[in-house]
Amino acid sequence: MKRNNIFEIVKNNTNLKSDIVRLQSIIFKEKCLEYGNYKDYTIADYIDDKLFYQWEQRHHCVDLNDFLNTMMFSETYKNAKELDAKSIVIVLELYYNLWNLAQIQLLNHNNVKWFGNFYLVETILKDCLSQINHSAYFYDEYEMVLIIEDKPEITAVAEIADDDLALEIIKYNHHTLKGDIESKKSILLKLGSELEPKRKDIKSINKELEDNIFYMLNNLNLRHNNRSKKDKNYKEYIAKMRKAKLEEWYDELYQEMLLAFLLLDDKDRQTRISELRDKINNSTQK
Repeated sequence: MKRNNIFEIVKNNTNLKSDIVRLQSIIFKEKCLEYGNYKDYTIADYIDDKLFYQWEQRHHCVDLNDFLNTMMFSETYKNAKELDAKSIVIVLELYYNLWNLAQIQLLNHNNVKWFGNFYLVETILKDCLSQINHSAYFYDEYEMVLIIEDKPEITAVAEIADDDLALEIIKYNHHTLKGDIESKKSILLKLGSELEPKRKDIKSINKELEDNIFYMLNNLNLRHNNRSKKDKNYKEYIAKMRKAKLEEWYDELYQEMLLAFLLLDDKDRQTRISELRDKINNSTQK
């Protein structure tokens, strides 16, 4: 029997479409922000008028409308209302980024106040993400929110890593990187550099895991050019491998690296527990 995917289940059993339309109305049509006690704004208009020009993620866009056109929002929004999986994630990610930019202003500036449905936006967004098994990750330092499919191993590693490394771990699983083998390669190299000084520790925990990670780093056209016959590290099998297949192996390496980070964290935990046991036992013997 064919199993429905999560978006088919959502389509048949929830009002996700209504929530997407509802969010669009609140963010772009309803006034729910007050600036300086004399002007009311929609969330979108406030971003455009007060924040967009200094937003780190604006890239070359001159205003919010330019940004929306560049990301082909109208077509994406139309597809999201038809419950197209990728379009839903993109639209919700946009909504979350706009709302979060305004939210940061509310928290940091007394001359900005909210009213009406401003915080209802966050509630609806969380409910929508829960329905499609995704979560929002906030990186205020970079002025961005990323929407990522819920995977326990990714969340677990991101929570124990420092902020910069956590961002790389989250970005690898972002929908925009599917098929972008060069970006994935760059992230894997950063993760490899982080694990390299801990190689002996990984080996002491799981020798096969350590061997696999660094073998793949050295032989999957990551650290070395394994696809050029002129290079001493040439591997014919890798040179003939299709990029889609190579990306699959990159994804496998990513999972192995996540496991290594978790095992290293657990080793530190076991050391702390051992120290605790010693202290308890020593105090009992006195």
